[in-house]
Amino acid sequence: LFNAGEQAVDLAGYTLSDDLDRPDRHVLGELRIEAGGFLLLYADGEVEYGPQHLPFSLSADGEELGLYDPTGAPVDLVRFGAQLPDVSAARAWDGGATWTMGWPATPGDSNGVGTPSTDPAATVEEIPAAAWDDGALFSDEVLPDFGIELSKESLAALQAAPYDYAEGALVYDGRRYEPVGIRTKGENSWQPITAKPSLKVKLDAYDDGPRHLLGHTELTLQNMDNDPSMMHERLAYLVYREAGVPAARATHATVTLNGAPLGLYTHVETVGAGLLARWFEDTGGSLFEQWDVDFTDAYVDGFELEHGPDDRSHIQGLADAMELPDPTAAVAAGAAHLSWESFQRYWAVGAVVGQFDAYPYSSPGDDCHVYADPTSDVLHYLPHGLDETFSSSTGAVETGAGGLLAATCRQDPGCRAAWLAEVEAALDVADRVDLLGRAQAVQEQIAPLVAADARRPYDDAEVAAAQDAMLAFIGGRRAELARQLGTSP
Repeated sequence: LFNAGEQAVDLAGYTLSDDLDRPDRHVLGELRIEAGGFLLLYADGEVEYGPQHLPFSLSADGEELGLYDPTGAPVDLVRFGAQLPDVSAARAWDGGATWTMGWPATPGDSNGVGTPSTDPAATVEEIPAAAWDDGALFSDEVLPDFGIELSKESLAALQAAPYDYAEGALVYDGRRYEPVGIRTKGENSWQPITAKPSLKVKLDAYDDGPRHLLGHTELTLQNMDNDPSMMHERLAYLVYREAGVPAARATHATVTLNGAPLGLYTHVETVGAGLLARWFEDTGGSLFEQWDVDFTDAYVDGFELEHGPDDRSHIQGLADAMELPDPTAAVAAGAAHLSWESFQRYWAVGAVVGQFDAYPYSSPGDDCHVYADPTSDVLHYLPHGLDETFSSSTGAVETGAGGLLAATCRQDPGCRAAWLAEVEAALDVADRVDLLGRAQAVQEQIAPLVAADARRPYDDAEVAAAQDAMLAFIGGRRAELARQLGTSP
């Protein structure tokens, strides 16, 4: 409670209630709020702890709350929607009329100075349901900083079993989250915990842990070992997203381990239920990682289930369709199991950003996911592992795609024409977002962080050469694809 007046207020005889039809639910005792002061009350049902504790608790699903003076007249009435852990419904300034959602919650602190509300006390103010605002985790303006803390025992455990989670702590924005699970990750880019490892942080690894950070149960921190430019993932994911391909958010982040700098990382949104919820109405479908597999009978069981039920019927159905000898018939049969538009767009953006390390350029392919969307009842493509993009500018974007879906699509005139149209659209997206200008801005932003990164496995000259090559790739991409495909120069 906040006292906007110029005199102290004694609250003896005031009442609080979580039922606006029963304003006398709880009579406050000897409590006082100084002029301009605050009083923190706990709706926890534990009155034995003192007069600031109320005999009722509030529902996280939302309900109402009223404050009344000793005559029974309403002072303040609110009705709030569903709430979330650590997210505070707060007046935009002390005593103000506007409600905002804030993270982290700051009980007892000022919300800022402004004009107090003049709304009639009898009016019930509606507070919207809370929502996670995780924008700071993927900000382009203020890069997040993550602190990892591991005990000697956990460090030893990660040296012995680097892919098993060890108990540790995560520090972000001045808050400590523990216990969390921490492990190293990667294949060709793998580095030990004593060097500059790529990391997975699992916030729901332990029953007594924090469960999430702004709704995210897992963080993925990439060491950029295969990317001397230190820029590929952040820019490539941007193009996929802007083109309408379901793709992760990504930005740079700095990371420390027990206070010592590990250097500059790419912070990539983990592919899971949260990402799916931003792109699909129904997140209850099956999400598979496509890792060194293709759509043949021999590979159906090799798709790795990551989320949802283990239903491979669309994978099997698409594999059956790809067995048809006539490409046009195969495309038509495959449409019952695959959104060809989704695949064509995914493949087209891959051609524009040079994602030649992933399916359909790698065959059997990897570095992507397929999601069986319950709403459309077909598979959709999602990219990941974009650290080797923007490299081979003259790679064959059509015939170099050996995956079964691309090989079949390019033999069907209608499917190929739709893919070429998606390539044109992806090039237009790169122009619309000024990809070259963005890359130059990112280059300038991270320059001091790159210079300070003593653990990167490449020297200044290698970084500069890789960044120059990336900028040249972007600047010449439209002309190169016009040469290869006859698209607009």
